[in-house]
Amino acid sequence: MTPSRLRLVLPLVILTSACTRVVQGPVLATDPPITTILVEPLDTTTRHPVTIVDQAIIERSLYLFAGHAWEENDDVLVPTHRIQLFRQDGSTLTYWLGSLSNPPRFPCYSFCSGWWVAAANPDGSLRPGMRHILASSVQMFDVGTLLIPTNRGSQPNQRVQQTMCAPSIRLGQSIDECAPIAADAQR
Repeated sequence: MTPSRLRLVLPLVILTSACTRVVQGPVLATDPPITTILVEPLDTTTRHPVTIVDQAIIERSLYLFAGHAWEENDDVLVPTHRIQLFRQDGSTLTYWLGSLSNPPRFPCYSFCSGWWVAAANPDGSLRPGMRHILASSVQMFDVGTLLIPTNRGSQPNQRVQQTMCAPSIRLGQSIDECAPIAADAQR
């Protein structure tokens, strides 16, 4: 980076970091273990719930909800998904997921990439006072794993299988696996 660009970028970086107030987020204890993740889109006209039961995917995804690197939040949060973590003992932890570009706001309006996650109040409603930014490339891919199942560790609910099975490559299924689902859908 050239010195002139550095002079332009450095004040913005300092201003941005000074505005962020890091707080301890909700502690995600792993005992009792998480056995299922349910991802429910709020827009059910174009998206469908996804249930994840593969323990490798669940364990890889839990860091997205960990209590470190959360920040105080004064912005309006518009969630796109409700995420429920089901424990082995039957208890549930609820989180909300949204896009950094919604609602559009300064400085990047609709061009922001990444996601945020916020915890829920005891009644399950969104707790807007803090959020965890998920904007690194690794985090964005891991959020994508939760939203779009592409392997056998993800189990789209029946409605998703019926509507998305024709382009079987997207779900990682073979044509043979799609045939019974398509037959069920025609009944």
